[in-house]
Amino acid sequence: MALHGGPSPSPFWQPKTSTQRLLATFYKALFIAGVVHVHVMLTTTLHRSGAFCAAVAFIAIETGWTSFAVEDEKTGSVTLHFPPKKLGHSSFAQFWSNVIFTPLILHFYRSLVSPWWARVLLFPCNIWALEIIEGYILMFLFGRNVAWEYRGSSAFFHGNITLDYLLPWMLLGGAVEAAWEPLLEGAIGAFDEADAAKYLLPVAGIFTLVLAPKMSAVAIFTAITTDKGGEPEKKKSATTKKKAAAASADQSRRRSRSRARSPAKKSPATKKSSQKKPVRSSSRPRARNHSAPLMFSKNDRVEANFKGEGEWYTGKVTKVWPIGTYNIAYDDGDTESHVPEEWLRLESSKKGQ
Repeated sequence: MALHGGPSPSPFWQPKTSTQRLLATFYKALFIAGVVHVHVMLTTTLHRSGAFCAAVAFIAIETGWTSFAVEDEKTGSVTLHFPPKKLGHSSFAQFWSNVIFTPLILHFYRSLVSPWWARVLLFPCNIWALEIIEGYILMFLFGRNVAWEYRGSSAFFHGNITLDYLLPWMLLGGAVEAAWEPLLEGAIGAFDEADAAKYLLPVAGIFTLVLAPKMSAVAIFTAITTDKGGEPEKKKSATTKKKAAAASADQSRRRSRSRARSPAKKSPATKKSSQKKPVRSSSRPRARNHSAPLMFSKNDRVEANFKGEGEWYTGKVTKVWPIGTYNIAYDDGDTESHVPEEWLRLESSKKGQ
């Protein structure tokens, strides 16, 4: 039930050249065919019916969860919003991974663990095992986990599982245990007797392939045949380029007007002979003595001679380079890299203190 975020790191090698991608498409197709064949060989129609019902139910659960949940991209922490701000989502890869591997966490798990209370307590381990298997297979096929990604310090196995979901998975195990005999077992049996899977699986395949918002047919093909991991870079149209150019020109005009209205005032003369005087725009920066200490530090408020043109504007040091140059973020939103010390001075208000 993780949110679908940025690409999870994959431990598997991915093809780069056209020939490698063509061969990879072939051997990955053989791999999928082999997995499906083993699945059919080791399961009964009852198992497959149960897997289909569980996959449909989990799509509903995940869509509901992602409707309410908002995940922090850096820490992986999740906050819930009521009412939901957007409709949630699931994916083609999530659905069909569950169809193939859910028999492991239903019938096989119930036959392996007898006491009901033990099944509830160990259900998170059951889910984590499933996520590891499915996650690494998806990473092998697509170069990343296209179905889910966990972030934060509690995420393990390349973001395929998280310990933060211990309680939710345990609650899900309790719900499955409580509903198994009175509801789930009978529904799966009826579904199997009607041989519904034979008719519904093709429909579900087409439906999820076309409509699953995170993995359309085009995205799946692109993910397998390129090294972009299902997220091909979009080329900018001519209209988009024109809009971007117009916006850039407009921003430059606003910046020029802002500088014309309020250039930074020159600081009053100081008697400290050790402080360097700013150079004129026509003078080139002198070669720096690298044994001398740096005059400015990160986050210092300064005035900078913008591009050495003689106009001084206020800003902040964002990076200090060992060679004695600085990156500056100006108050008007502009930035400049590798500004020499000779083009910098402390902000006027600080000098007067």
